[in-house]
Amino acid sequence: MIGWLRRIFGNSSAPRSESLSAQSSAIEMEPFGGDDSFISIRELDFFGSASRSPDQRYVLAWSDRDQGGTLGGHRESGYGRYLLLESGVPIVDGRAERPNDGKVANNGTFIINDWRFGEGLKGRFLAYAETGEVILTREFNANLLNNGLSEDGSLAVCQTCHAEGPDNAILVVFDLVGARELASWQAPSGWADSYRFAPDGRSIELVYRDGCCARYSLTGEFLNRDEWSSERISSGNLWVIESAIKQIAQGHSAVTRDVLMTGLEAAVSKAHDHRSRARALRLRGEVFEAEGQLAEALRDYEDALRNDPAVGVKRKAATLRKTLAS
Repeated sequence: MIGWLRRIFGNSSAPRSESLSAQSSAIEMEPFGGDDSFISIRELDFFGSASRSPDQRYVLAWSDRDQGGTLGGHRESGYGRYLLLESGVPIVDGRAERPNDGKVANNGTFIINDWRFGEGLKGRFLAYAETGEVILTREFNANLLNNGLSEDGSLAVCQTCHAEGPDNAILVVFDLVGARELASWQAPSGWADSYRFAPDGRSIELVYRDGCCARYSLTGEFLNRDEWSSERISSGNLWVIESAIKQIAQGHSAVTRDVLMTGLEAAVSKAHDHRSRARALRLRGEVFEAEGQLAEALRDYEDALRNDPAVGVKRKAATLRKTLAS
């Protein structure tokens, strides 16, 4: 198996795995942490992170450390290790440069983000069958943020961090049955914290810490844009509010004034620092000014300047003072 994989990929940095089909008995896994996110397997001299398939049948474990366990994290050499266990029986023992973010499906298909050796922005997405054979790999000129896998192992996604060029902050969708990349795009909703896949396999939800979900087709169509925008605006998300204000000015948004002002009130009241409060006040002042409510706009601009003199509304405030005084 190892030699075959090396011939396919043709270099020493290629992912490689070995089937452990001869192993027939379950071995003891000692969990660490309340969520079993780390395990120790003494028989295999292994300690690392772990995740389980939704039906709990499979465990995927990985360690971003060299074989001796002396070097971890950023390094120039020393392959990390990953293990796949079925009902406690190890069935795959593999190596990758810096394995991270492992996920395993109910059919034993598993994925890994390889953070790669050395300096620079780079990453490799890896998908494997239950046997340890490579389904596909995807190289990136960007660091990998996270990934997701459908329960049945048919679809996967990964998302990149900021980088120069076409790999900058993109979401990539993979068809693991057909062993191919389906699409990639920059998600308008931003980086997700986790992912959910529709039972019909036709859409993906990007899930965020605050509970909001952005739903996309497999080719990147934002299916619930207006609903998502309204939820994020109402919660006081300044990034989404700024985007909505620009879209409203261009006539490209269905967000109502009431929703926008509710969001701005929330943003002002829950701002965690002076700069954030100043930014929220500036945005609300700009809405008031656009509507001709000049006294309210001046009030917000002056309040914004008290919180952050560099917020960028000194000239606006001075102009409004003159207008209101005349």
